[in-house]
Amino acid sequence: MFALLFCLVGLAGAGEPSSAHNSLDNTIDLIMPGARPEVDDSYLCSAFEVTEMTGIQDSLYVTGFIPKADASRAHHMLLYACSEPLQEPGTVYDCMHHSLCKGASSIMFAWAKNAPPTTLPKDVGFMINPIQKKYLVLQVHYAHPLPDSDNTGLSLTYQTTPARYQAGILLLGSGAVSIPGNTEVTHADGNCKLPAQVPLHLFAFRTHAHALGSVISGYAYNEEKNEYREIAKGNPQWPQAFYPMQAVQTVKPGETVTVRCTYNSTGRDRETHIGSTAGDEMCNLYIMFFTEPGKSGDFLACWGEQAGQFITRGLPADSDVAPPKNKVWEDKAKDSSVNTGISEINYSQLFAEELEKGGSNKKGGVEENTLMVADLNFTMPGATPSGDDEYLCTSVKVKDLDPKNKLWIVKFSAIVSGNRAHHMILSKCEHPPKMEGEIYDCRHHQMCLDQSKILFAWAKHADPTEVPVDVGFSLDKEDSLVLQVHYSKPLSDPDYSGLTLRFTSTEPKYTAGIFLLGRSNLNIPADTETTHGDANCKVEAKNPLHIFAYRAHAHSYGSVISGYMYNEAQRTWSLVAKGNPRWPQAFYPVKEQIINPGEVLAARCSYNTTGHHQNVKIGSTGDDEMCNLYLMFYSLSKTDDFKLCFDEQNPRLSRMLPDGNDVPLPPNPALEEVALGRDGKSLPGSDFSVVPNWPSTATATSLGQISGVTIDIYGNAIIFHRGDRTWNGNTFNYDNTYAMERDLPIAFDTVVTVNSTGHTINSWGKDLFFLPHMITVDSENNIWMTDVALHQIFKFAPYGGDHKPLLTLGTRFQPGSDDSHYCKPTAVAVSKDAKTFFVSDGYCNSRIIKYSITVTGDGKHAVNKITEWGKGAGPFSITKGPYNFNVPHGLALAEDRAELCVADRENGRVQCFNTESGEFTRSIQPPEFGSRIFSVAYANGKLHAVSGPDFSPFGQKPMGYIINMETGKLDGTWQVTDGLQNPHDVAVSSDGGTIYVVELSPFKVWKLMNGQPSAAAPTPVTPFSTPNLAPAGSPQLPSFMTGASKLMPDVSYSVIVAAALSVPLTILIMCCLAIRKCRKRGKGTMMETNKQKAWGLGDILGRSKDGFQPVNTEERDGLVGDDSDSEVEEFSVPALHA
Repeated sequence: MFALLFCLVGLAGAGEPSSAHNSLDNTIDLIMPGARPEVDDSYLCSAFEVTEMTGIQDSLYVTGFIPKADASRAHHMLLYACSEPLQEPGTVYDCMHHSLCKGASSIMFAWAKNAPPTTLPKDVGFMINPIQKKYLVLQVHYAHPLPDSDNTGLSLTYQTTPARYQAGILLLGSGAVSIPGNTEVTHADGNCKLPAQVPLHLFAFRTHAHALGSVISGYAYNEEKNEYREIAKGNPQWPQAFYPMQAVQTVKPGETVTVRCTYNSTGRDRETHIGSTAGDEMCNLYIMFFTEPGKSGDFLACWGEQAGQFITRGLPADSDVAPPKNKVWEDKAKDSSVNTGISEINYSQLFAEELEKGGSNKKGGVEENTLMVADLNFTMPGATPSGDDEYLCTSVKVKDLDPKNKLWIVKFSAIVSGNRAHHMILSKCEHPPKMEGEIYDCRHHQMCLDQSKILFAWAKHADPTEVPVDVGFSLDKEDSLVLQVHYSKPLSDPDYSGLTLRFTSTEPKYTAGIFLLGRSNLNIPADTETTHGDANCKVEAKNPLHIFAYRAHAHSYGSVISGYMYNEAQRTWSLVAKGNPRWPQAFYPVKEQIINPGEVLAARCSYNTTGHHQNVKIGSTGDDEMCNLYLMFYSLSKTDDFKLCFDEQNPRLSRMLPDGNDVPLPPNPALEEVALGRDGKSLPGSDFSVVPNWPSTATATSLGQISGVTIDIYGNAIIFHRGDRTWNGNTFNYDNTYAMERDLPIAFDTVVTVNSTGHTINSWGKDLFFLPHMITVDSENNIWMTDVALHQIFKFAPYGGDHKPLLTLGTRFQPGSDDSHYCKPTAVAVSKDAKTFFVSDGYCNSRIIKYSITVTGDGKHAVNKITEWGKGAGPFSITKGPYNFNVPHGLALAEDRAELCVADRENGRVQCFNTESGEFTRSIQPPEFGSRIFSVAYANGKLHAVSGPDFSPFGQKPMGYIINMETGKLDGTWQVTDGLQNPHDVAVSSDGGTIYVVELSPFKVWKLMNGQPSAAAPTPVTPFSTPNLAPAGSPQLPSFMTGASKLMPDVSYSVIVAAALSVPLTILIMCCLAIRKCRKRGKGTMMETNKQKAWGLGDILGRSKDGFQPVNTEERDGLVGDDSDSEVEEFSVPALHA
């Protein structure tokens, strides 16, 4: 339901040892009996019989480990449980060149680099059963000879009472890597399916490498969701203790566990291998877990890439980014006398709550006096409203978020998908009616059993709200946060709407609060232009209230909500806030208004029911109305954090309100579109919403002009981009041959695989392509792409393989129309059995070609052409018949319908054909389509099409369309934030729930989702550093506040006149350009196969209702330059995004 991440100074969760259990009286001392290593890298062992040392015949349970060692003498130490050692107890023997035990053995503990003692969680213990493993064997690695006998050792604390949970070790590692000299980053990877039949609850980890290790990371991978979650990350140069995880991580059978060891060999000239000496390297990630007794082995191992290299390729981009440097810990690893302030790692204190709940979900925890900023995703845990106007609530206890520190909220961001949530309210109280995490009805029942205080409210796709610096909403330990979501309609699938809350543990100077004015009852007559609902009261507060933001809330008929301050002594009114409730119901900034105690605050809600023939009342349903004005303030008082003012304390004041109080604000179409979800969050008939902050900044800035996108079999997006290249009027000669340098392919990786969180997991394609076009992935994860400069089609192995194509079709740099040539081919579609594929041979030949393909055992490809169809449509054709194409640009296979659908770009339609015969089946061109359809994708009975920019200034803006393939009619549309500008390709996941769309300019790739957001769908929950504190005085408004006013521009008469004059001027310019283009370039015709095609005015103004067709062969809209034969030319070379 929620996840909390912290930025910590120091080691998270360290504390004093607990005396609640595991008395130190029950100990076993395992000491090397005078070991004397005589050579480098000696591995010496000694055995200990448990029963003889303890006098206990039954099982005992180890609960803690106390090292008695120093890194200056012992490189590392391992403790094994053993059925029979190689030699008798009391002796020291070589266990590097000889085995450690004669029988079965398992690792119980590991130590290195002056790591501190470790105490296990309460009720967790390593069981030692004398019948199965009656011996303990201590192995010590001595890196160098010692001048005297050594008594390095380890003391164990134990109990005889059976532990409630069985502890175990999961060892992940890799033994196959060569680390070249002077190389900053080298990886060693290992992965496997969880080697257990029951869930394992992971609570601690230890990394182990030698001198070159920089970071070791561990992840759990869920293939069904194609998601990685981090379970461990550590610096092996720190003391190699078992460090606590931020939360207990439960890994289930079927999930994959993976490790990545990263090495930096800078300064070492030789190659290094995995090995047993100190001069070699190691890659070990030890993970401590617990589970129910007898359900799993106590030592599990995972070595090498057992689950496959695709797991490794999908690892998050930051898997090799080391934790921040910590000089104290690095010094401690070398010198045991260094004081770190951490005397013991005590899991008993850290994870008591998990153990009480069976090890499910740790909320988090930080040390006292730790500086912290954290985000919490507080969402509905899968709500499924079954009726209209349901109000559902859920709660979380503040003390479960952090049991030690007091918290303040400093930012609110909505996590929503489409138009699922009508509005949300966040409150705090001490006694919610239901247990934490439960969903309950809070329309007919109370949100809280005691007084609740509203902290935040959201509706109509409002933007995030950040309070000023040094201001925060205070939370007490006894508080619970309660999230209320109003669902106006039933939902067919679980909903996870909610809020991302940003916390700080640093006490701000000012306490934030909400002053809510509203109307509890009002009858609003039908067909009435203006009806008022009023509220006013005196402000009762200890200190002045500094109002810095407001939010207006009404339903369909609210036209304006105004707020005023009245000073009785001076008899003056001051406007505090005025808002249009039909705009996004965000907290909008206001110039700070200071309200003194005793002054009056008043609100007026105005309604317009013109055209509505039934009376309306104030109520809780979507068909009723509301009257709420939320004023967000701060003050020096720690208790004045919520004020309520409903109805009229003084009706006389309502009659005295200043003139203009009910005059609506000027129209703002942009904000009204946002409120309706038309900024990319949703459009009528579609619940698709843009996933914010996807892709990551690092990925986004690495992309050039993006021409293609597809989805691999694991759900990752694969992007095909042009690096530092663009397609303009100088790119091709008159005969369609490539006019640029033919010995200079793009010197950057042009194929980028991006995972669900937006991070690059694979890239390739450097020095292979000249002008990428589109890309697709077949059912075997092979990658097919087209290059219009090369006039070729390529098939590569998954992730590029060895970067040599498995198949190449077409003749390099030679355009043509026979069976061995293409002319600027655009796209490929491959059947699910990978035995058939189709090519759209696109810009010049206007044809579709069907091929069969077989692959022999040695990888050789046999390709046979089966058929082809299509011809150019021509610019003056009044009727566009079947098979006539004007740039067949994108392909989509609907195999369940035996149809291949083609984006007939300049004809503004989609043509579909039978996949067997190539016979025309239908043309799809709803009236809502734009004049140019650039690409199509099919999934789950729906065809997704994306339109490009219209040449006419009056044309429709680019948009995404959803077509029902059963009826051929439009089911819905989708859009992105600020609107698509130059979309070029679209891809849809097999379940139809995820859309990727790419643009040529700006260089953008968008991800949209329908329904429950993924882990990367909400605003990323990441640690943040401490905010900068404002200087003494009033708090500083964040940049969001100062920028929000720009959403409400003034409209002047001069702007209207200029817009009107621009229309004939634009047409005049276009006509001049048409004449200029013909005269300058001598371009009266364009090539269409081997025939001539006439060129006319339709090329510039776009498709007319009479059937004029543009013969644009390029991919951008706009005006042309002197030497360009495209409709768009870049006027400056774009900066390389690398």
